[in-house]
Amino acid sequence: MTHAEILIPNSLSQIPEVHDFLSRLFHDHDLIPLPFQSYLAPLIAKRRTPKIEKQYTEIGGGSPILRWTRTQGAAMCALLDELNPSSAPHKPYVMFRYAEPLTETCLEEMKRDGVERAIAFTQYPQYSCSTTGSSLNELMRVATLSTRAGKSTPKAAAEAKDEEKLIKGGLAWGGQGQVEWSVIDRWPTHAGFINAVAHNVKQGLEKFSEQERKDAVILFSAHSLPLSVVNRGDPYITEVAASVLAVMQKLGHTNPYRLTWQSQVGPSAWQGPQTSDAVKGLGKLGKKNILLVPIAFTSDHIETLFELDIEVKEEAHEVSTRVRASMGEREWARQDFGERACAEGIGANGLRPREFWTADSLHWERKLQSPRRSYRSTRRKPDRRCAAMRIRKLAFCYETAKLGVNLQRAESLNDSPIFIRALADIVSTHMTDYSEGKCGPTSIQMGLRCPGCTNPRCETSKSFFANGGKVDDHVAA
Repeated sequence: MTHAEILIPNSLSQIPEVHDFLSRLFHDHDLIPLPFQSYLAPLIAKRRTPKIEKQYTEIGGGSPILRWTRTQGAAMCALLDELNPSSAPHKPYVMFRYAEPLTETCLEEMKRDGVERAIAFTQYPQYSCSTTGSSLNELMRVATLSTRAGKSTPKAAAEAKDEEKLIKGGLAWGGQGQVEWSVIDRWPTHAGFINAVAHNVKQGLEKFSEQERKDAVILFSAHSLPLSVVNRGDPYITEVAASVLAVMQKLGHTNPYRLTWQSQVGPSAWQGPQTSDAVKGLGKLGKKNILLVPIAFTSDHIETLFELDIEVKEEAHEVSTRVRASMGEREWARQDFGERACAEGIGANGLRPREFWTADSLHWERKLQSPRRSYRSTRRKPDRRCAAMRIRKLAFCYETAKLGVNLQRAESLNDSPIFIRALADIVSTHMTDYSEGKCGPTSIQMGLRCPGCTNPRCETSKSFFANGGKVDDHVAA
């Protein structure tokens, strides 16, 4: 019997998948709760697709996350065959939430292979209802479609059949007792994971000179969450903080550090401070040497390769070198702020730029002020906001260049032998404890819903996996 380890990351690997990826993402109420979601999600996805396609083009035409996940899974299972020969062979399957291989694709492959025992192993070290929770909800939903259609009320059965139309090939397998499920839902302070991150941090600090290294700031960066999700009691923020503290304890608190957040989307309030703002703020405070450390990502993808390496790193470091080498600060500032602002029509459209030159230096400071406008007038003139955003981005580039920030990044875990060994250890321990009755199909923590949870699917999903994937009347309803 093949033992399956289902790895649950999230991204896409090819540019043609961008629109479908965004559509699924913005339809996911667990991740991004929106009013009138079924209407707004397609519009937002269509509007953002060109921008995201450009970002993927800049990192080589797609994300390497699928390749890295398969590499990690294959190496992990090779170790598992040695650590747990009684349950060998072990085979990894990859399940993405918003891009191929989707949940139904993964289950279809498992069905062909005749899998009877499976472990849903999240690749998010820290649990969030919007990531691991959403993926497990989807896994339960797809696996139990036929069951719910057959056992539920007529209305629920009709809804289940409508859902099944969205599943490629109409697959609904794995939730009717065919598979014995268990879940590894989080591992934020696992010793192997912490050792792997600490190792990469030490290597990252070597990028600074000995003198720079002494006071270099370690800036941990994790994907942010909307405050609406945080305030309902999602454990993600505290678990990321626990990971950071464990890494710093492993390092002996040799350097100052902070935890920051990235990838904010939309106008709603998100957990902060944002990583780019923190870099700028530390630079103003005289902290010129900063090491970025991705703490919630287990491999490179767009959040590391584009957001950290291009949007943040190049703006703070490489732009500084390129700009100062090409022209004097005064001329660059005059051209890229003054002339471009006029070309954008910023002043004419109501944004009042104020420019300051000091008498004894070439330093330039620019502040943008926007007069108060009603929501309706803002909607009528979106070009103002777009122009303002471009100018503010230029302002950030220049400001960090002027501050002379030396920004480096620690490598992602990718094919780290320490990390792969940690993955194998996590699964091996889970399998042993489960077979010996020391733990159930799910952790004690996974059984607790957020205090402010209003999503009935969370309760259904938790019950489904707590029963080892056995559907009862409660789950079916």
